[in-house]
Amino acid sequence: MKLNIWKTAYASDTLFSKVLRASITNNDEEGNYPQYQIRDGLIYFEDWNGNFRLCVPDSLRISVMEEIHNTLTESAHGGHAKPTTR
Repeated sequence: MKLNIWKTAYASDTLFSKVLRASITNNDEEGNYPQYQIRDGLIYFEDWNGNFRLCVPDSLRISVMEEIHNTLTESAHGGHAKPTTR
């Protein structure tokens, strides 16, 4: 997916639009979003271990899951060709 699609989706997302607005104005006075960082237009969540996780806006979640789950090189399981050990 193109970066512009993600930026548009973040801007229309209920939570991530607030995160963007706070970062653009540098005005997160209430400290609601310290766990988020924006890099190259993408929003990342920092977990308790200091790992950064890409935030996926609601409008892109299904397409991201489909792309990861249904492609041959990135599929979650092998389907009919999956070897079994019983």
